[in-house]
Amino acid sequence: MMKWMEALKAWNKSQPKWSIPKKDTEGYKAVRMLMDGETKAPKKTKATKAKKDDAKPKKTKATKNIVATLNELMGEVEPPKRKRGRPKKIME
Repeated sequence: MMKWMEALKAWNKSQPKWSIPKKDTEGYKAVRMLMDGETKAPKKTKATKAKKDDAKPKKTKATKNIVATLNELMGEVEPPKRKRGRPKKIME
């Protein structure tokens, strides 16, 4: 029979990130089963990471044309400067 911390460490070996499962969840039940000695620790699996290219939307010819025409009409637009510090009091 394992203690809680030993079973938790064995269970977390198969998790992508260390965590403590809440009561009445599948993870909690798995840790309790490890404590009782009913099963062995689950096998470790690797989590897949998303590629950086997938996160950015791809620019098509249509969007490039729209951006080019907007730049021609409006000219190059700079983003507004960020104001820093405390706002000034308005005296009336």
